[in-house]
Amino acid sequence: MGKPKTTVLNANHPNSRKTKQLIKSKHNLEVPNILEASQLLYLRTWDGDIKYLPNFKIIRFRCLN
Repeated sequence: MGKPKTTVLNANHPNSRKTKQLIKSKHNLEVPNILEASQLLYLRTWDGDIKYLPNFKIIRFRCLN
């Protein structure tokens, strides 16, 4: 039997970057800015199609701890 292969993690690998982003955003909450009347109306009339997500203005709430 041979030696088990070890995996070297590449920090530049896309999955590594996604994992880092998820860890950083673990305590963040991102929601559409419903404080603007136009954004609230757009959210109410939105049919749920993901191609329109970039049209929303997003606000982020962070945990300070």
